[in-house]
Amino acid sequence: MDKGIVRSQHDQVLFIAICVLTAIGLVMVYSASYAYASLTDADPEGVLRRQLTAVGLGLVALLVLSYVPSKALCRLAPASGMVAMGLLLLALGRPVGPEETKRFITLIPGLTLQPSTIGGVALISCLAALGHWYAGIEDRYGRFVAIGLSATAGMCLLILVAPNLSTTLLTATTAIVVLLIAGLKPRDFLCSVGFVVLGGAIAAWTTSYMGKRIAEHLALLRGAEPGYQVTHALIGLGSGGALGKGLCRGVEKFGYLPEVHNDMIFAAIGEELGLVMTLLIVALYGLVLIRGFRAALGAPTLFGRYLAAGLTTLITGQAVINMLVVTAMVPVTGLPLPFVSAGGTSVAVLLGAAGLILSVSREYTEEPREVADRRADTDSNRGNGRTRVSGSGRGRFASRIG
Repeated sequence: MDKGIVRSQHDQVLFIAICVLTAIGLVMVYSASYAYASLTDADPEGVLRRQLTAVGLGLVALLVLSYVPSKALCRLAPASGMVAMGLLLLALGRPVGPEETKRFITLIPGLTLQPSTIGGVALISCLAALGHWYAGIEDRYGRFVAIGLSATAGMCLLILVAPNLSTTLLTATTAIVVLLIAGLKPRDFLCSVGFVVLGGAIAAWTTSYMGKRIAEHLALLRGAEPGYQVTHALIGLGSGGALGKGLCRGVEKFGYLPEVHNDMIFAAIGEELGLVMTLLIVALYGLVLIRGFRAALGAPTLFGRYLAAGLTTLITGQAVINMLVVTAMVPVTGLPLPFVSAGGTSVAVLLGAAGLILSVSREYTEEPREVADRRADTDSNRGNGRTRVSGSGRGRFASRIG
């Protein structure tokens, strides 16, 4: 372990918020999937069993990863990126399902894996490790930008051709945020944002299903009636009132609202548990955001700071987009509500990502932050004899800590 770094108990508030969201998800997945099963003559407990399995695996990953020091996580980051890319390439070569989608890998009959979720978390880990290596050293900046943007482009391209545009845009945006925090200069940041916006717009309009969704949303902004799925999502949210109709008493899940146990589960929560519960869920994600960035701000290593900030952005950003979709604020996407929606890979991987944030929250330094940062800068300069960018090594985000 690095000199001066001590590990203690993880952030209890963050852990409890994640567990409460996961528990709400299990209850609502069962409620929504039971109605779906009754319409299709499927096993009413099948979806719940799969969700319980994913939650169980995710909680194991969370607990295990929360005990791994950030130094070890930093060393493992490049390997995780290569594994994620390998899984994405494997999915591209073996289409799954009647539509021959390239988003999944069949592990065993009835059990699939979605590599795109793994790719996003792995990319953030790799960029955090890259930022740790860069550490504000001036003559490393060119390689930092080239490697960071190349890794982001490569991972996002593999996710995009699945096709999975919404996950691609979320992953790309989060990656740019991590690079910015790690020290990406304003000019390069603006160029990167422009490229993501332009590439996303082209991909959206050339992808038939996404182009249709965007056209429907633009028509909605001009005063047209919302599409079928959005209409029933709004009906579900509005009909629940303050306290809801009661658990398992919702109507929209009985064939009216597609994907109610997955992407649209927030609407089912509003219908059955009411406005109070939806506001509680928003508050819980707010806690995840605050405590996640608190862990990043208090991290004694550059890698820990960038990792916690990136993963917190990924999780809460996905939650915000999902809730905006349900409330007809943005076009419909395929992003589930983190920890809550049905979806084995998403739940398990994001719980594992939460374990990484908890691992960072365990670490602190017994030295004053100014002393620790000054010692780190001095040690780095002595070791490589290279010049640091003024006030750097930690980017704009971390430079405000000390």
